[in-house]
Amino acid sequence: MVEAWMLADPEALQKVLETRVNFNFLKARHVGSYSNPKDVIDQLIRASYPGYPKLWARIRGELYAKLASVIKLECLQQVPAYNKFESELSRTLKSLNLIQ
Repeated sequence: MVEAWMLADPEALQKVLETRVNFNFLKARHVGSYSNPKDVIDQLIRASYPGYPKLWARIRGELYAKLASVIKLECLQQVPAYNKFESELSRTLKSLNLIQ
């Protein structure tokens, strides 16, 4: 689930991966349709750093934290699964009187 959300903002991915490779084929509302988003992320990393296979695992490991600070909420809100998560989280927090 989280890996699919990471694909929602192609500009953020380009920035974090420090690449000029175009990821605009990724569309936020369709990222949930990838059967294995981790594989898509690995393909993007390999395309961004084709001559550096020894770096791929380190880049993948750092990607989550780096992307979290730059991904646009507007992009995430186009992902149906994210909206469902946000709604359920809000409902749960309200039921626990943690938010109004």
